[in-house]
Amino acid sequence: MSIGFALLTIHGDDGTPATKIAPQMGLEPRSLTRLLKSMEDKKLIVRKADKTDKRSVRIFLTKDGKKQRENAKAIVIGFNDTVQQEISSQKLKVFFEVIQQIQSLTKRSVNYEKT
Repeated sequence: MSIGFALLTIHGDDGTPATKIAPQMGLEPRSLTRLLKSMEDKKLIVRKADKTDKRSVRIFLTKDGKKQRENAKAIVIGFNDTVQQEISSQKLKVFFEVIQQIQSLTKRSVNYEKT
């Protein structure tokens, strides 16, 4: 699942800065490093120096990576369709309201712990 999510996070032709992927996925940098290494070993991505800032690394999808990205996208769309068919829009609305409230509480408690 994490590879599928990462594939969906990486922009097709422009690539994505490696530093932008971890926050989007909620990963620690070390976990992202392991994930990217695994994806590189599977020939789903390549790392290249940024053209404008050589200190930065951009992640690009390979041909296989793009194919797997389309598979992951189809799976997500299919799952969303199934959820919408099986669960009423009213229940989904309440679910998303509750999830947003939980996220807000989580952010507040994390900020509280830092102080």
